[in-house]
Formats: sequence, C-alpha cells, structure tokens
Amino acid sequence: MQKIFPFLFLLCSVDLVWAQRLDFFYEDVSIQAKGPFFSTSPSSIDYFAAVQHLEAPYPGGQGFRAYLRHLKDSIHQLPRLSSKKRTTSAIEKPVLERQFEGNVYNGSAPNDNHIAISEANILVSVINTNIFIYDLKNDTLLSVQSLQQFCNPTGLTDTKYDPRILYDPDEDRFIMVILNGFTWQTSKIVVAFSKSSLPHLDGWNLYVLNGNPLNNQTWSDYPHLAVSNSDLFITFNTFLNGSFNNSGYVESTFWQVDKQAGYRGDTSLATKYFYNIRYKSDGVDTLRPMFNFTPIKGGSGHYGDKMFLLSNENLAAQSNRYFLVTVEGKTTNSTLKIKEFNTSTPYGLPPDAQQMQNHRFDCVDARVQDGFYENNILHFVHNTITPINGAGFVYCRVERPESQQPRVSSTVFYDDSLDFGFPAISYTGRHVLENDAIITFNHSGRDYPSGMSACYVNSEGLLSERLEIERGNSYVDVIGIGVQRFYERWGDYSGAQRLYHMPGWVLAAGYGSKTNRRPETRIALLTPSKLADEPAPFNFASEFKLFPNPAHRFFEVEFVLEQPQRLRFVLTPVNHGFANQILLSTADVRRGANRFTFDTQPLRNGVYQLFIQNEEGVIIKKTKVIVLN
Repeated sequence: MQKIFPFLFLLCSVDLVWAQRLDFFYEDVSIQAKGPFFSTSPSSIDYFAAVQHLEAPYPGGQGFRAYLRHLKDSIHQLPRLSSKKRTTSAIEKPVLERQFEGNVYNGSAPNDNHIAISEANILVSVINTNIFIYDLKNDTLLSVQSLQQFCNPTGLTDTKYDPRILYDPDEDRFIMVILNGFTWQTSKIVVAFSKSSLPHLDGWNLYVLNGNPLNNQTWSDYPHLAVSNSDLFITFNTFLNGSFNNSGYVESTFWQVDKQAGYRGDTSLATKYFYNIRYKSDGVDTLRPMFNFTPIKGGSGHYGDKMFLLSNENLAAQSNRYFLVTVEGKTTNSTLKIKEFNTSTPYGLPPDAQQMQNHRFDCVDARVQDGFYENNILHFVHNTITPINGAGFVYCRVERPESQQPRVSSTVFYDDSLDFGFPAISYTGRHVLENDAIITFNHSGRDYPSGMSACYVNSEGLLSERLEIERGNSYVDVIGIGVQRFYERWGDYSGAQRLYHMPGWVLAAGYGSKTNRRPETRIALLTPSKLADEPAPFNFASEFKLFPNPAHRFFEVEFVLEQPQRLRFVLTPVNHGFANQILLSTADVRRGANRFTFDTQPLRNGVYQLFIQNEEGVIIKKTKVIVLN
C-alpha cells in the first residue's frame, strides 16, 4: 500500500516559531511470521560460542561503516577546546542504591546491553552473546543461555546478535528480539513472547520474521522496540550485502506486530511492515529517505493504541531537525503521519570517545537512542558532538508534541575531560505534576577508565552533575589490529527501565572495563535523591552475590579469511577422531581477522583438536585445545 500526504504545521522551539510544509510518503505490507516455536529453560550443553570480527572499518573501504569512519576521522582531527564550560545547575544527583557485575563477557564487542525487570523483581539482562534471568528478591540465578541456544527451536544456525528485551507492565510479560545473520540470504528476526511472568519456568513463544521481507536483497540490523496497548513495534536499518563490515545502507523500516497473539502463541501472527518512508521539506523537490527510527516507550505505562517514533539527521555535521512519526491504530488498520520540529540547540555527528593509552571508542552517530512519553511530554536522548568537540549527549523534551505549536527545549551534557555516549532515559515521576527522569550513560577519558555514569533531570528539565556508578578499571582493548589497533566498539546501546511497581526507581545496564582490558556489564539500581530515604524495592542479601556465573573458561583462537565464508567450528577428542565430534557453531564470517571463542567448562578434561572449516570441508585452521577444569 502506498500513501503520500502534504502536511502543514506551526512549530515552536524555545524561542523560535515558524510554519513549514512537509510532504511525506510511505508504503506498508502485511507479512506472515513463522511460528510459534517453543523455547524453555536450557536443556542441552551450551558452549557459548562466539565469533568476533577484529578489523575496524577504514576510510576508503567498502560499506556504510567505512563511509561513517571517513566522516568520523575528519571530526577526530578537530582540536578539543577547554574554553567553553557547560552551564551547571544546583540539581541534586540521583542516588545509587547498589551496582554489580552482570552478564559474563565471552568474546563479543560491543556489549549491546539491554535490561528488563518485572513486578516480581525477575530481571532479564541481555548482551550480544547471552541471556541471564535472575530473581533479585531472592538473590537466585534462574537461567543462563547463549543467544544461539535460546533460538535453537527455530532451526536458525547463523550468528545471533543485537538482543533487545522489554517488560510489558500491562500484561506482566517479557518480549525479546534477537537478530540472526548479516546477509540477505540469512537475515531473520527472532521475536520471543514470554508465556507468563516467569519465563524461566514457562518458556517463550518464538516467531521468525524475514529480515529481507521485500525480497530486495537487503538484511536487517540495529533493532529497537517498544509496545503500545495492543502492539509491538520493532525498528530496523536495512543494508545490502558487502564483503567488508556493513555494506550500503538502503533504508530504515519498522514492523508493527500483534502482541496479544504472540503472548497466546497463535499460529497466525498479524504483522505490518512499514517501508519506503520518505519526506520532502525546505522547498526541495526530491523525497528523501528517513534514517533510523526509535520507538518511544511510555513513561509510567503505555499511552494507548498508538506509537511515537523519532528520527533525526544523525549523520549531519550539524543539525537542529527532528522528525516525529505517529502510528495510530492496531496492526490491521493503522495509519502513519509525520511532522518536523526543530531546536535552538544544534547537535551533530559525535567524534570517537577518548580512552586511555590513545585507544578510542566508536560513538557511531547521533541517532535517537532512547526516550519516553508522559504527561504530554516527549523526553529523549542521543549522542552528539559537544561545544568543545568532544563526545556527549543531548537531552531533549517536547511539550504537546502533537499540537501545532509544541514547546521544544534541549541541553547538551558534556565534560571538559571525559567523553559520554549511548544514554538511556527512564521516567521517575509519580504523578502528573512530576516530569523528572534519570539518564544513564557510558563514560571514558584520555586519562580515565571506561565506566558507567548517571544524572538526574528535574521536572523543569534541568540536569544534575554526573553521578559515577562504576569508575571502571582500565580501557577496553578487544577488536583493533594493525593500523586500526586503537579502535573499539562502544554501545551500540545501553538499557534502563523504570520499576513500574515501585515508581521512582530505575534499573539500568551499561558498560564497564576490567583490568584485563575486556568490557563488562554493570547493572545499577538508582532513584532520585528525594526518594533516597524510602526502602529499596527489594532487600539485598547480607552476602549479595548477583550472577554467580559458572566457572566459565573460555578458549580463544584467531584466524584470517581472504574472503567471507560460512564456517563450521568442530571440536574432536584427539583419541576418538571425528566419531565424537562436537559442532560448536556454524557462522557466516567476515573477511579479514577474526576471533573464535567458546566455553570449555562443559568438557571433560583432556586434549582436543579444534577444526575451523568451510562448507567444502577445507580446513581453515586447526589448533590444539587442552582442557583442565
């Protein structure tokens, strides 16, 4: 279905009001999901196998990330300024109740932290390789799985990545999204609906969406999700296949999915796929594609059968434009409209964040990272270049966003010696007169470890100074090699959620650093200072030991491919040959240097051979593995 609309509106930023004409166009199509498949608690051995590509995209190389690398390198040459200081206000910092280490790192960067917590204090924490389910109230580990094992019922064997998790307070259920494959031939989207509020006991209904739904040789990447009263919204960017990192960007799209059918486990799951979303403004005759959509969650709960999605000019050196997409109605009869608003404070493509020893973190771009809607106000955050040419973030609020004259204000949060990135924001108010929030984010510095921080936003939109959640222990050094030795992935996002059953409290997951220069997950429980004297939502045990991970012992091996290939990673005991071989993983692997990691803890002591071979059976690499558990 194709739709094109002219739209006229008046816009008011903090001190600017003007009229502007915006034409927009979109198409949508109904596509059937495959499923349901049923996933339960781990019932088989899990080796937590992962492949990490070690090469940074380079200027002049192929693909979207290489193009972005060229833009970022030009920004990186800008000198850091010290003459401009951020205006501060006497707003009290949030209070840190407790912070602790989360999911175990097992060979993949970036973390891609995301988190959700239920009314019964059941925590689901995900990173790029694994899923932890924990009972915070009783200090009990309930389940730990790799993304691959969780998705095994679907029969998909390709690389799993970019997990997202949310808790639906209306239904007391969880929804998880995991991506499979990074070519159009293998791209699938696993959507999991928990059958109850106790997914570790009752399991999940799994569905598979096509990552190439238009059959136009594109694959889907970078998911984001939120729920309305009736539906789940999942946004994506789509790309063409490439021989190095990501290839050419094509467009940004999103799915609308009937969540009730997913919870019930219906054999027919109603979906709608929105694509070819374009706009025309500023007197330009050509319709332009919109890059990246972020669905906006409700602050204290859902806000009806509609969903706000935000987009901006995330690759611009400087811009003040934002686009508000509104989808109204349920999956079967929904419609879309778009309007534009502007701020008086510009944002722009962020530079790399500085780390110790001249290492640096990729801040990607200025896409909207997270947001919520409450009391007729949109609040959202995203990365940006700062007035001193560093990396920071924007906090923006839009009052009466659907009116002809919304009131828009924004603030850039930055520091003269630290860089910030990948913020997440959660509502902490308790009634219609409170519009406050807590923002959590990652920090790093040239002379400062990489860790996690937070700040408080009061009802007037003023930000507190930085609260340090986890200082960090070092810098992160995982993926760079050769001339790109100092490049590291950061983000690509962090997670935070309001405790719906305990208004004012927030649980967040972000980035930390270990002394061995590996990343870690930090999880924090926070509240505004005004609520600091109230009891915490759960009582911590006297010897609190969150995530008592099994004694993982990871084996790593590096190898180089001249061309991208589909590989099998097979382990065999030296005394038994291929008769007792263990298939650890099957994955499409990128050209260049790569690292394969797996957990040896489930194996019996002994000597093994690890074979890395392609689909024709050609051995790419063979190495000895000695297990002494």
